[in-house]
Amino acid sequence: MTSSAFRVTQQTMGAQSFANLQASLDRLQGLQERLSSGKRVQRPSDDPTSMGAALKYRTQLARSAQYQRSIDDAQGWLGTADTSLRNTNTLLQQVHDLVLQGMNASVGPSQRQAIASQVDEIGKSLLGVANTTYLGRPVFGGTVAGTVAYGPAGQYVGDSVAVTRMVEENTVVTVGFPGTQAFGSPPNDVFTALATIAADLRSAPENLGADLGSLEQRMQSVLDAAGVVGAREQTLEGIRSRAQEADVSLRGSLSEAEDIDLPKALMDLNLQQAAYQAALAATQRVIQPSLVDFLR
Repeated sequence: MTSSAFRVTQQTMGAQSFANLQASLDRLQGLQERLSSGKRVQRPSDDPTSMGAALKYRTQLARSAQYQRSIDDAQGWLGTADTSLRNTNTLLQQVHDLVLQGMNASVGPSQRQAIASQVDEIGKSLLGVANTTYLGRPVFGGTVAGTVAYGPAGQYVGDSVAVTRMVEENTVVTVGFPGTQAFGSPPNDVFTALATIAADLRSAPENLGADLGSLEQRMQSVLDAAGVVGAREQTLEGIRSRAQEADVSLRGSLSEAEDIDLPKALMDLNLQQAAYQAALAATQRVIQPSLVDFLR
């Protein structure tokens, strides 16, 4: 074979120089892309292991966000129920005071009539509280499809099914419960108790002592229900705190898997820019200036 077979032509040198410059430019562009996005891993080919870990962390973060929304909804339910039960207790305490007033021997029939009217008005207010809604659903109606838990006469129209929310893996919290759990079941419910008190104030004041005992039992039931709601709210706070801590940890792991090391990336960019400029200068000395000018 003659020596001419190994001769390097100007065209070969130009093609090789162009290929080397293009490779250097591709590396430079890749570094600039990572810096502008802040992501070290943008496609599986960049780092399959890190990309797999990042996808896993993103899935866990999405699940965590779903649980956070469920916690928000649960706290909304329980917060509404808690306020309603506190208002109920306030109204029943007012009735309690009125019964004591009506039991006073110095109070005459006309005054008891007026007290009975006050009890009637409190009963109407209590009915409104018992029909409190959250996002259009009665918090004391169970899973009833309607918008009220109690009818106009104080009759329960909800069901006995509790409303629950899954707030973390394998953890379900009851957020809404049947009104009978707080307000009692007929004939031992608050509405029957208030109606009996109003009637006895008008016509049988001697029964007010027994009415007072029944009322106090209803008040205790409301307080017990409020205690249950408060305990569930505390449980949710603990779950939220754990979820937030886990979320921070997951975001840190995700950042380690896919984000750039900014100081290192800047240093690599500067080195690659210098390498590219050096390659351009070297190529300019080796091949024709016209080709170098084109490559620039």
